[in-house]
Amino acid sequence: MKKILFFIFITVNCFASEKMFGLGINIGNPTGLRLHYYITPQIFSNTTIGWNFSDNGWVDINQDFILSKDFKKQPETGELSYYYGLGLRLKTNETKFGFRFPVGINYDIKNIPVWIYLEITPYLNIYKDTTFDLLFSIGAIYYLF
Repeated sequence: MKKILFFIFITVNCFASEKMFGLGINIGNPTGLRLHYYITPQIFSNTTIGWNFSDNGWVDINQDFILSKDFKKQPETGELSYYYGLGLRLKTNETKFGFRFPVGINYDIKNIPVWIYLEITPYLNIYKDTTFDLLFSIGAIYYLF
């Protein structure tokens, strides 16, 4: 009975409230899970945790703060936006630390709690050695509430 009540509670929250917190998958660099939380209607936080079990294994943790701008609203289907921000990256296999500058486009589907994105992220490594990388990723986020 408790499981049924929990399922009903989660389902109602998914569709009854505004999109504020989501969980998704990030494919690219890193491949892993993404937590997405709106701080205001235009500012959100992304936390991405990726992993690799080969090459002695490693974990890649990214934390970004993003500003989103509307590009094109389509009232009947959804909203196309672009975003940019600043973040941090920690990669455990080589103990690398640095700054991320994510830029992307996203499509927020109307009446479905899903957000689809394409992102390119210049990355400046500052610890262990100073290097510059360019990271690419795509993904989708399902809003839980």
